[in-house]
Amino acid sequence: MKLFLAKSTALAAALLVPAGAFAQQIRIGSRPRHLGDVVSLALQLLALLVPLLVALALVVFLWGVFRYVVATGAEDKSTAQNVIIAGLIGLFVMLGVWGLVGIIAQTVGVPIFLPLLPPGTIAI
Repeated sequence: MKLFLAKSTALAAALLVPAGAFAQQIRIGSRPRHLGDVVSLALQLLALLVPLLVALALVVFLWGVFRYVVATGAEDKSTAQNVIIAGLIGLFVMLGVWGLVGIIAQTVGVPIFLPLLPPGTIAI
């Protein structure tokens, strides 16, 4: 149990390190002057949270696949299948809702805040 806790803490820390790059946009420490500031802060936090949740669901799915491959008994394979299904359901629900929000926002004409990489950061 201690090993699992140590590994999950290390994984969470590794996933949260990139969030520091987006932290400059969030005005933590300044008082919101009106409701628009509060909504803007909430949207910026959601823009950070969504990719982390998608990454977590992907990790759960891949962990289930790994457990399925190394499982020896039928009970272990069944447990691994449940983990795979939970990860896939999480991915589909999150990405589906994210897509619907994007479609609705584009239809209404509201800009949405999606975390994008700066141009030139990925060399193909």
